[in-house]
Amino acid sequence: MRIRSIISIKLAVVLLVTQVLSGCNGGMLTTGGNGSDDEPSQLSILSKGLLCAAGGVLGYHAGKKLAEFAARRTGKNLSARDLDDQAKAYKIGLALAFCAGTMALGNSVYAKLSEEGRKNREKALQDAIASSRQRNYSDPRNPALKGTVKPTKQYADVASNRNCVDIEDRLQSEQIYQKYCQNPDSGAWEPVTA
Repeated sequence: MRIRSIISIKLAVVLLVTQVLSGCNGGMLTTGGNGSDDEPSQLSILSKGLLCAAGGVLGYHAGKKLAEFAARRTGKNLSARDLDDQAKAYKIGLALAFCAGTMALGNSVYAKLSEEGRKNREKALQDAIASSRQRNYSDPRNPALKGTVKPTKQYADVASNRNCVDIEDRLQSEQIYQKYCQNPDSGAWEPVTA
């Protein structure tokens, strides 16, 4: 059992390094559609590394909690050494999964928007909220990136005592939903993250 866990830990470390390296050289800083070198179509190597690290830390802590739960369920049947090996497997496995997940999120089509495209998207969001109608936006640096934002539901959030709206945002084939609420002090509409 001990040899198997050592091999699995070494394999997990090799997979993690491979994951980061493959994510960092697979066209990480390639040019966009118009061929200009100042237009990256994906996140930089540093950004990918930071996303992976953040996901890995979250996964490690989630694995720690899951290992504690599993130990309470099966702790009587396993030795202390086996419990420790199981905890390491949970931590490393979830760290790898969360690393891959955050890197996949970083590769979304929204990450390909240029600064001008992000500004156009934000303007369309604010216009859609103000008018309660669908608005279109595009990225002037990459004409293939066209999107729409549409308010789907407006309501008063009693818990936070604010007016809120749910937004459907579609860019190419990706679709996200975001909740925006009105700041009671400034009156500005801001995305709700928690």
